[in-house]
Amino acid sequence: MSVTATKQRHISDSYMNLIQQFALRPIRNRREYAAAEAMLDRLVLLDDKLDAGESDYLETLELLIEAYDQQHAQVPPQGQTPLERLRFLIEQNGMNSSALGDLLGSRPLASMILKGQRELSKTHIRKLANRFKVDAGYFL
Repeated sequence: MSVTATKQRHISDSYMNLIQQFALRPIRNRREYAAAEAMLDRLVLLDDKLDAGESDYLETLELLIEAYDQQHAQVPPQGQTPLERLRFLIEQNGMNSSALGDLLGSRPLASMILKGQRELSKTHIRKLANRFKVDAGYFL
């Protein structure tokens, strides 16, 4: 077997391995969306170590998640405060203050932010933007 054929087989094997773990098909509900996000999070951590097959899988998975987001995401009306926008996203994603605290690294801090007693830091905004897949400016 040639080097090119061996490489193609490895790429195909890695791609099919991912397909067996999570099939690439339209995302139809929150449960499928959560599973897709979990796979995405796992692959993004390995992004620079992915082979061509894994990269193709990741790119397609991102497109499926984006398509679901576009169909199902409700953007709050303009003019809301950053805190109102954060509360909206928390509600839309079925989160609570404890889950926000876990994301930010401190449950008491999350509670204070949601009560308006603390402002979001740049670090918090980056974490939130990444988690909710929005531009960081959304929280400014």
